[in-house]
Amino acid sequence: MNKHFVAYFFATVTVIIWGSTFVITKVLLDYVTPLQLLVLRYFVVVVFLIIIYPKFNVKFDKKREVVFMLSGISLSLYFIFENNAINNTYASNVSLIIATIPLQTSIIKSIIHKNSFFTKIGFIGVIISYIGVSIIVVDGNGLSGVKFIGDLLAFIAAISFVFYSVFLEKTDNDIHIIVKTRKIFIYGFIIMFIYYLISGEKVTFEMLNGQVILGVLYLGIVASGLAFIIWNQSVKWMGSIKTNIFTYLVPVITLIFSFLILHEIITIYKLLGG
Repeated sequence: MNKHFVAYFFATVTVIIWGSTFVITKVLLDYVTPLQLLVLRYFVVVVFLIIIYPKFNVKFDKKREVVFMLSGISLSLYFIFENNAINNTYASNVSLIIATIPLQTSIIKSIIHKNSFFTKIGFIGVIISYIGVSIIVVDGNGLSGVKFIGDLLAFIAAISFVFYSVFLEKTDNDIHIIVKTRKIFIYGFIIMFIYYLISGEKVTFEMLNGQVILGVLYLGIVASGLAFIIWNQSVKWMGSIKTNIFTYLVPVITLIFSFLILHEIITIYKLLGG
């Protein structure tokens, strides 16, 4: 089977899963804080990846580990800013701003490599996509659909994910994809745990009801473990720019899940913008 076809399939499945996470996270934040949710999510994904592939690469390479560490830090920052954004604005707004990742990827890679990654068709696609983003966020109500702090945090989250993708491309392709994904999450967990200690927050068992446990398992195993394994494989085969283009699908998927789970109204503006 053509690996590019598989990469397209993997990327599509991933964004469908990720499109649901904005809504699931919004529900869980009624019970736990953004930081508590992240600590639990990272713990679950690290344990899951160790269980499904208990082999470790004992060979240590300083330069390679630095790249993994930077990738893990960038991904941690993405989750930190994303969860806080969801807590301060609409789930649909966050998903729409996250959808700017393809444009930001092209801009940042163009700066890093001093070479334009834009094509005429690609540029037209970006303009059309941004018009769609603007229509959905404004939603016919002027700036009433904009919550500045939450939307700004979502924008910073998007930038963090771009750097995660850029660093991911620089990791060794000969390393098993699960080992690669696990390394990134382990470094991310270290950063998340340090952040947790500094914050002074405590994860208590009183808030762990059935709904929270199922939600955390979904975010940790499905949305982080499995989804990032197949996403990282797509980046390996297609590169960060082509793979990140699939994030344009996230807002549409989130709108559907928001309608089904949160009962948010899909207005004509959101439909047109999508």
